[in-house]
Amino acid sequence: QKSLTFDGRNTHFASLYQANSEIGYEGEIVALLGAILPNNGIFFDIGSNFGYFALSIAARSGFTGKVHAFEPNEQAFSDLIHLTSQASLDKIVECHQLGLSNKDAEGRLRLDSTHSALSRISADENGEIISLKKLDSLELSTPDLLKIDVEGYEIEVLEGASETISQHQPAIIFENLRDTPLGKSFEPIFFLKNKGYQFFIPAWYMIDDWNWYFDSDPTALSISEDRFRLGVIPYRHHLRFLIRDTLNVLAWHEDRLDELNAIFDLTAGEKIS
Repeated sequence: QKSLTFDGRNTHFASLYQANSEIGYEGEIVALLGAILPNNGIFFDIGSNFGYFALSIAARSGFTGKVHAFEPNEQAFSDLIHLTSQASLDKIVECHQLGLSNKDAEGRLRLDSTHSALSRISADENGEIISLKKLDSLELSTPDLLKIDVEGYEIEVLEGASETISQHQPAIIFENLRDTPLGKSFEPIFFLKNKGYQFFIPAWYMIDDWNWYFDSDPTALSISEDRFRLGVIPYRHHLRFLIRDTLNVLAWHEDRLDELNAIFDLTAGEKIS
């Protein structure tokens, strides 16, 4: 166990200590990563920021795989390198200061002065110049799992990984924002659906007298946390605007559903098909 120091001027670090983070920042995603990525797996953390998910995986007991963390924001990348080095995980986590896209080119990153997670790739001429690469053009190990959090730029990342996704069918967790234009919100869904993927929402659930209760944060309920388990709920995109603004979606290839059922023996009360 190690204590790490960080630059609190980047307010994204508040996710580690704010009052509503008793189960950790996006605790259901940390648990989901741990459930679906094997100890020898290859994890691509795309939009890694200071490396919360990358370090969570790399520090896991028994993990012998590899993590590739992609972050174009200079400030966040500096934090990522600093924390990875402090944690002595730099042999497991390989950090890449670039953005993944559907082209190999230069791009612009619109920055937020205090919160690195709000930076996004845009056409803003005043943005920071960054390097963009297609995942398919990188000579890296085949990923078992992609985690994509790029503030509305998900479809461009997926298009640049089209060959990798078609050939290897990795599990994909991607952030989906409700406040983006309607077509932009659904583009990642349609793209992956055409490649044979089905979609799920990770959530905590509890069974009480055969009734199912789901919640994204069990600490919000007056129920002991140890009564909850992690599950995945089939997601229907036409319900998107009934769900919270920021949604993390698990995309899983239909040819591998038996694997998902083996991981989650109870999934919304029935076998996934």
